[in-house]
Amino acid sequence: MISAIYNFALTTGANRVIRGARIEHVCGDPNLGPEKDYAYGMRIVRTALEAVQTAVTGPTLFDPMDMALEQLLGALKAIIQAKPSWPVVVAQTTLHHGYPPDRYEHGYPYPFASWPWPATVPA
Repeated sequence: MISAIYNFALTTGANRVIRGARIEHVCGDPNLGPEKDYAYGMRIVRTALEAVQTAVTGPTLFDPMDMALEQLLGALKAIIQAKPSWPVVVAQTTLHHGYPPDRYEHGYPYPFASWPWPATVPA
C-alpha cells in the first residue's frame, strides 16, 4: 500500500506500506516540476516493487528516500574517477527516522543552503 498517511496504514493491517508523498498526489510532488516529480514518483514505484519482493513478518514501512542511492553512487563514482588516489568515507544516516511524526517531511526549499539559517530550522 502506498500511503501518505503511513502511520495510519501501518495500524490497519497492511504488511507493506510505502511512504507516499502527499494525500492529493501520493506518487510524487508536482511542486518539484515535471522532471523531478517524475523521478520522485518513479522512486516511490520502485520502492513499492522492492517491497512486494521483501519478506516481512508484520507491518513494515518502506521509505523511498531510504532507497534513493542513485545520487549518492553517482557522486561517489565521479569523485573516484576524478581523484582515484583519494580515500573516500561515506557516512549515511537515518536521522530522519528520529523526526517527530508531525514534522517528518523535509523542508522545501532546502533550509541549509544559506547562512544564517531561517527561523524554521529547529535550534
